[in-house]
Amino acid sequence: MSTRRQFLRSTALASAALAAPWQRIRAEAGPLRRTYQLRLSMSTPVRIASVELLEKWGIYFVRVRSEDGAEGIVQAHSRTLRTMPIFKEDVVPYFMGQDAREIERLVDDYLYSGRVYKLAGVAIWLPFGVVELAVLDLLGKVEGKPVAELFGPMTKERVAVYVSRFEREQSVEESLARLEGALAEHGSGAKAVKLKIGGRMSRDADAFPGRTEAFIPAARQLLGDDFVIYVDANGSYGAERGIAVGHLLQDYGVAMYEEPCVFQDYAGTKAVTEALTMAVAGGEQDSSLWTWERMVGERIVDIVQPDFMYNGGFIRCLKVAAMAESAGMAVTPHSPIWGPASAIKAQFASLVPNTGAYQEHRALAAPGDWYTPHFPIGADGTIGVPRGPGWGVTYDPDLLRDARVL
Repeated sequence: MSTRRQFLRSTALASAALAAPWQRIRAEAGPLRRTYQLRLSMSTPVRIASVELLEKWGIYFVRVRSEDGAEGIVQAHSRTLRTMPIFKEDVVPYFMGQDAREIERLVDDYLYSGRVYKLAGVAIWLPFGVVELAVLDLLGKVEGKPVAELFGPMTKERVAVYVSRFEREQSVEESLARLEGALAEHGSGAKAVKLKIGGRMSRDADAFPGRTEAFIPAARQLLGDDFVIYVDANGSYGAERGIAVGHLLQDYGVAMYEEPCVFQDYAGTKAVTEALTMAVAGGEQDSSLWTWERMVGERIVDIVQPDFMYNGGFIRCLKVAAMAESAGMAVTPHSPIWGPASAIKAQFASLVPNTGAYQEHRALAAPGDWYTPHFPIGADGTIGVPRGPGWGVTYDPDLLRDARVL
């Protein structure tokens, strides 16, 4: 059975740093032990001329174009549509006419721009983040380098992943059949998986009574002792129930317990973390750098999970990674994204040394023919890291020609 100490050791983090106190984190928040800094060789401005949200086939994209015709594209989260007033009234005007080379300053200044006063959380950082990701794609293409290489050396050609996006609404038998079929069809050589437990913000309830207690032992039996199992409770529990479920998970060798409590219940989450020997993870819904500082400094979780879009983009996730590294913690971004957006997590993991053992991956049986490369899981449980300019993704030229501009 895996213990939290063994799990963290497997990420190659220095054990001497595991107990870094709150005061040390605050002291190192100025410069951190590792600084990710954008390095560009281009000498002329790259002025942003347009920012668009597009839709085709129910898939959303953000496209950024410069005055000289350079273009950056990123597959956007569908929730971007729900933030359209902020996207159109605050984010787009903020970026228009700006020099894309100043993206680090633009990221740091947005909170103080006056556009987001009285607003907070994912509602402001999601629309900002998808534009930042598109701007970075543009810069990488102009520079002729992968985005990650603009911030430092890329040290990995392939990244180990766990398969995610299994749901909890089916019976135990149906869940097991779907798990087995998905791994055979989508997962290829997958060696790790994340399963859903609880009921999602359900006040201690399962999707139906007794599901977790029946599903986890059955999943372990199906997958075997050597297969790595993570679970996600999606904020289902209070501390007491979360701890009780955690002990069950430990009995069956589950290696990571994600979001046991409601994400803003930091005291409850910390209580679960301290009561268990397995690794507890969280943070997908967090987007304040001050909150991240607290989560790391108070060791509210063992593994931090910023989301590339919810947390406001690649640069802000690098800031969280640096905080975590200074405390000897792993950063394993929340990333159930699929298709071309998989390039973002792959490049992040190729750049950041403390990303943990496995990264989240939603594999597809039949990827679309409208982009390359695809990201199949190899026999060794890894996906390739794209090395082309920008995010390293090439789109079919006809893809967005008749897309709907939102």
